[in-house]
Amino acid sequence: VQGGQNMHVKHLVELKHWARPLQVSKDKLTFHVLEAHDAAAAIIEYAHNNSVDQIIIGSRGSSTLRRYLGSVSAQVVAEAECTVTVVKQRRE
Repeated sequence: VQGGQNMHVKHLVELKHWARPLQVSKDKLTFHVLEAHDAAAAIIEYAHNNSVDQIIIGSRGSSTLRRYLGSVSAQVVAEAECTVTVVKQRRE
């Protein structure tokens, strides 16, 4: 459990660091690390229940499994009622 908690904190710190240049006021920005069976459904439900205006979500790299099962970001784009922006890291 300790290792998992440390990883959770590490990811939260990284998310906050990433978001800092966006200069969004703290009352308008929240961070949610989802550990749900269906991450896309959990994100969509949260956005719907909280009248979210925009979701910014990362995109994973290409993989065979993702091609056959779909991706969380693709499902969120297809089903969310709000604006969805998908970002991905540039390949070097």
